[in-house]
Amino acid sequence: MSDVKCSRCGHINPSTVDRCERCYYKFDKALSPMSSTTSARVSPAKSSTKSTSSIPKPPIHPLSAIVTIALDGVFDAIEIGSTVTVMGLPLIGVTIIASGVTCFVTVSMIERFVSHKDWGEALALGLGMGVLAAVPYVFLGTAAGTLALGWAGLHKLLPPKTP
Repeated sequence: MSDVKCSRCGHINPSTVDRCERCYYKFDKALSPMSSTTSARVSPAKSSTKSTSSIPKPPIHPLSAIVTIALDGVFDAIEIGSTVTVMGLPLIGVTIIASGVTCFVTVSMIERFVSHKDWGEALALGLGMGVLAAVPYVFLGTAAGTLALGWAGLHKLLPPKTP
């Protein structure tokens, strides 16, 4: 049996699979077994990986940005309540760690399983957004999430470049 090379990520897959094992792109049904030097065709519904907008694709999935904003807001309520009371001040450290870890895990999973990025990139994006969300009070996590969400919206709304 010959192997099939994914045209999206370049991963070599056994010819018995109908999806790329790394990026989960679905191969054409009419695809015959190929040698490892040729690329598999991707079904038309999933083949639009090139950007047609004048704004490049955002680095994180919009759902990751929404989750970061939401988690930053949820943990902000706890942080403000802890700051008001002297007895709650030690809770701020626990809240910072909980906020960062929760955002890290959530964004990493979204980037891996929704955006289909490899584990290294998904964990790096999760770590970055987790650190931003862990900053006390609604500040960096909300700002970064809002910028990423705006970037994604502009990418979808602006017309394509004219050659």
